Amino acid sequence: MSKPVPHVAPERIVAQLGWIRGLARELVGDVHLADDLAQDACLTALERGPRDPGKLRGWLRAVLVNRVRQVVRGDGRRAGREADTARREELESTANVVERAAVHRGLADAVLALDEPYRTAILSRYFDGLPPREIARRTGTPVATVQSHLKRGIARLRATLDEA
Repeated sequence: MSKPVPHVAPERIVAQLGWIRGLARELVGDVHLADDLAQDACLTALERGPRDPGKLRGWLRAVLVNRVRQVVRGDGRRAGREADTARREELESTANVVERAAVHRGLADAVLALDEPYRTAILSRYFDGLPPREIARRTGTPVATVQSHLKRGIARLRATLDEA
């Protein structure tokens, strides 16, 4: 069973408001953030209050310092997330895009140059995204045959692309 938290008269908290704001401004340097933090500390004092009402200033200081730490940690995490997102959104260099497009073109040409039934199996599986069972149904061949066509078609693609 927890002990009841002593009540701190709101007037005592209001009397400390100037001191709390000043301390908050020293800790964060941003007037608006300092005011928000001071309000948070006052609200916490009204809701919970210190165990020893005679030590209100020390308790308020501890509450304020802890809240500043939380804000700094949160800002650090947010900055990290934003930096990660910004890096992902950076545009690729034109050279990288051109190189990637050339690789795609080479692969597409190699697939189109495959003999049947390998070309149909590869296009159905990787271009249309069909599973082997659906390819088998559409082509009227056994699933094992489709899987064999895919395996052999991939092997032929690898051989062709290794030569290039």
